[in-house]
Amino acid sequence: MTISLETKIHQTKTVISHDFDGHVYLLDPNKNVVRILNDSASVIWKSAKRMRTIAEVSKIIQKQYNVFAEMAKKDTLEFVKKYISLGYLRIF
Repeated sequence: MTISLETKIHQTKTVISHDFDGHVYLLDPNKNVVRILNDSASVIWKSAKRMRTIAEVSKIIQKQYNVFAEMAKKDTLEFVKKYISLGYLRIF
């Protein structure tokens, strides 16, 4: 699986997500697991509700948290790779 900044991501339907008090809670009913996303991970998750490229999502992170572009790209890619491996995101 090759992932680049031009890779499009989208949430899968394998988890139930709920936004509460600025954080996103993910419920994986197949594994009986609840994950609580931090602020930046919540932004990435919400951004993936619509199909977007990783570059688009990293720009959102960069602007919202006023971080360098490289840091936003690195963090976004790490999140995306992890949540693809869990089956919560898919790529196009």
